[in-house]
Amino acid sequence: MIVIDGCIVGASELVRQLQEDEISALDVKIALKQMEVAIEQVKKVADRMAADEAAKQGERSFMHNGARIELAELGTKYDFTPCGYPPLARIESSMKEYGEQAKAAQAWLKSIKGKTEYIDPETGEMCEVYPPIKTSTTGIKITLAK
Repeated sequence: MIVIDGCIVGASELVRQLQEDEISALDVKIALKQMEVAIEQVKKVADRMAADEAAKQGERSFMHNGARIELAELGTKYDFTPCGYPPLARIESSMKEYGEQAKAAQAWLKSIKGKTEYIDPETGEMCEVYPPIKTSTTGIKITLAK
């Protein structure tokens, strides 16, 4: 049996140790990254096997170990490629073209250094444009050794 409450108590103790500089934040980040990798590997297998096990119960919803388990469709996907519907192909082509135009416009706006006068070629209107506001968050990136 997996003890969830023990994990919660462990997490609060780990936070306390971090806040009181009893352990290295870098060591904790590396350990967390290693756990994320391990959890993703286990999750891929456990998700499929748990769904199979739940299906054997014969009910769409049931209680197990204090938790409600429900069989459900998660993340339905559609492939429109074989539909042969010309309007959709034209719309998707336009979306791609407009997406590329938006990226080009964004690249130009990132390149300007300050207020710039711009004449809209479609309307002839002159306007003032400004570079975008750039924000960022500083953190660390961890790459685990193989």
